[in-house]
Amino acid sequence: MTTRCLIVIALMAIGGAVVNLIGYDKFNRSAEGLRAIDGIPMDFGQWKGEDIPLEESIFNILETRAIINRLYHSADNRPVFLSIVYYTETKVDFHAPEACLGGEGIKVKKETRKIMLDTRHGPMPLKINRLIQNDALQKQLVYYFYKAGDFLGESYILLRINMAMNKFGTRKKSGALIRVSTPFEGDSMKRSEKALNGFLGELYPYIREHL
Repeated sequence: MTTRCLIVIALMAIGGAVVNLIGYDKFNRSAEGLRAIDGIPMDFGQWKGEDIPLEESIFNILETRAIINRLYHSADNRPVFLSIVYYTETKVDFHAPEACLGGEGIKVKKETRKIMLDTRHGPMPLKINRLIQNDALQKQLVYYFYKAGDFLGESYILLRINMAMNKFGTRKKSGALIRVSTPFEGDSMKRSEKALNGFLGELYPYIREHL
């Protein structure tokens, strides 16, 4: 009887410790995610941004509070919208932008492209998913890609592989979806591409360092 009592007490103690550890770790992961996105500046280079508030339901759907939803304007008043969804753990799935847009009935054309960014560290190649979003209000040019540790690119499969590998190493175990967009009309596609490439070129060092 004494042995059984000791076993029950030990199991209760272990259970309490595990519950406390899980709660503490969850809090730390949330704080860590917010610290990471805080490294993406409101203003940089020729760009000045303003945060666009999100409904609480969005945080619940995406299961993270580490989200940037921000509108930037260049010195010549060119708008670029930046969305970042950041996770500190590997178990959460990302929502592909084209799936969300398609679910809303918006026509989307998708292709994969390799672009060259002009960064302060020199030219940097980057593979991105390129969307042309066409709805009743306006057309949007959208680029999106993923980051996990040293991986930066368009492939969701490679993102998951890198996140899984990083889990067993000393590198960052986080993952992020980065999406940028800008409107275009008529023959202004080239100007829109130039705007997104220029924006990402200036943003690139902050993505590398903080996400």
